[in-house]
Amino acid sequence: MTKAVTGVFILAGLVAALVVNPWFAVIPAAGGLILAQYFFGRRSWLGELFGALGYRSGTEIDRERLALLALRGDFCNLPTVHHVEDPDAIARLEGEGGIVFEPDEAKLAPMDAVKVVVEATHK
Repeated sequence: MTKAVTGVFILAGLVAALVVNPWFAVIPAAGGLILAQYFFGRRSWLGELFGALGYRSGTEIDRERLALLALRGDFCNLPTVHHVEDPDAIARLEGEGGIVFEPDEAKLAPMDAVKVVVEATHK
C-alpha cells in the first residue's frame, strides 16, 4: 500500500504542478521522501498508518500463508533428522525446546489452530 499511495502522490502532484500551479510540485517531493524512507528503513510512517487502519504487511501475509501450509500438512513428507521411534532423539528434541506432543490434548478449532501457528512463527 505504501508504494502504491506514494506512486499516486508523485503522479498526481506532477500533473497538478503542470496543469494548476507549480507549487503543487511539493506533493511529488513529499512522495519521494516517503518512498526513500520506506526504501532505506523498510518501515515508514505511512506504512504504520496503514497498519493501524487494519492493512497487513507482506511479511504478515507470508507468515500466515506458511502457517496455513503447515496446518494443511504440506511439510509432512519432509525428511527428518531422527526416527520417530527413537526415544532418545525425541527426548533430545524436547529438551532443546522442540515440539512436545501431548496425546490427551483436545483438538483446536481450525481458526484457533491458525492463530496458534501464526503466534509461534512470531517467536
